[in-house]
Amino acid sequence: MIVQLPPEVTRHPASQTINPGKSVTFSVSASGTPPLSFQWKKDGIDIAGATADNFTIASAQKDDEGVYTCEVRNDFSHVVSSAARLVIETPAPEISENIASLDHQLKQKPPLAIRNLFLAAPDGQGQYAHNGNILTITGSATSPAILVSAHLEDNQERFIRDISKGIQIDPDTFDIKGSVFVGSFRGADAVLLKLVVRDPEDSRSAENKSNLVFVDNNSPEVQITEPTNNSSFKTSPILIRGTASDDLSGIVSVEISTDGGLTYCRVDSFKDGHWDYSFRPATARTAYNIYARATDKAGLSSISDYLTINYIRSQPAAPKAAKTNKNILQGNLSQNKNKSPDDIGICTYRVTDLEHSRFQPTELFSLKEDMAIIVKGYGGNVVTIKIISSSSGEVLFELVDYIPENKHKIWRWKLSSTGSFQAVLFVDGTQKDNVYFKIVQ
Repeated sequence: MIVQLPPEVTRHPASQTINPGKSVTFSVSASGTPPLSFQWKKDGIDIAGATADNFTIASAQKDDEGVYTCEVRNDFSHVVSSAARLVIETPAPEISENIASLDHQLKQKPPLAIRNLFLAAPDGQGQYAHNGNILTITGSATSPAILVSAHLEDNQERFIRDISKGIQIDPDTFDIKGSVFVGSFRGADAVLLKLVVRDPEDSRSAENKSNLVFVDNNSPEVQITEPTNNSSFKTSPILIRGTASDDLSGIVSVEISTDGGLTYCRVDSFKDGHWDYSFRPATARTAYNIYARATDKAGLSSISDYLTINYIRSQPAAPKAAKTNKNILQGNLSQNKNKSPDDIGICTYRVTDLEHSRFQPTELFSLKEDMAIIVKGYGGNVVTIKIISSSSGEVLFELVDYIPENKHKIWRWKLSSTGSFQAVLFVDGTQKDNVYFKIVQ
């Protein structure tokens, strides 16, 4: 019986930091059923001809910086080694001065130095940044200078990233400026810039370190605590409450959206991790999807789970004269649908039989009879009924009431005068229908 063993890396390549022009070798050891084959990769891409168990760069340059791995194969399987990083670090030039040259330099120009070196996070984030931020660099040299190296390191002096290509030194003012997009801080909790320059005429060099920029890669937490989801309200305003927190940089703003995340506005108050917002719905019979959004000082934002609330405007108290006749049963309205001249709107009726709720449409009413008003087809809305004298324009009867969804409603008006009248219907403040009729002695 022949047992096939997959390849296994027994010794992984090691990360190295060298000066430009130096030789560097990465090597790997592996076990498994032969034959074994090797393929070295830089930043995940095969290196042509690098198929031995070691890989050497005779004279490493800045372009050789990157992450190196080795893929080991046999006929049974394949495995990839751990990553080894190659860093090419240019040393600062040696400073060689004698007393005579130093005396000459001091007379001609100030000593070379870097001053006011400052590393900043994006505007509005203070001294906090996160992966993906663009950091800005400002500073100045005291005399003409050429950039030697510029890199980010963490507060434990560990190398993070070379950013030399993002920095310029003005040849006239010696101002140092730049900006760099930072893809990853590699777990650092604070970063700073180390900058080295040299004089273009002499062998003098100078270096300086910037301030610290703190790193916050954790998004804030925000949630809505009140009211509960799918709550319904009849009065306005509606109080919405919640919490927001951020363990490192702190919360800089809390905003709320009442239109499903299309627009946001600041909450009314935020203190000790708790916020309040007084919401005034604009439209009755509407479901609102509410979101809260918190942003920390590093510029990271989080959005809460949405909360749905339903707003049903409360029905105003009706005038006593407009109370529904208890003898007119709302439950029997469906029997009289076919007797309305319209499928939707307002109709006037002469009550011929209050006991059985039978109605007949007419334009002529006797002073000795009661008149009933039916509104149908506007369930789920606030309606206003006005009866107006056609001769004087005086409003003789007015009632505002809410009609439940999928319902009709009846009002009774006791006739008190003769003449021509107009019944007007408003739905949520918009005029919908007119009915004209006469009352005779």
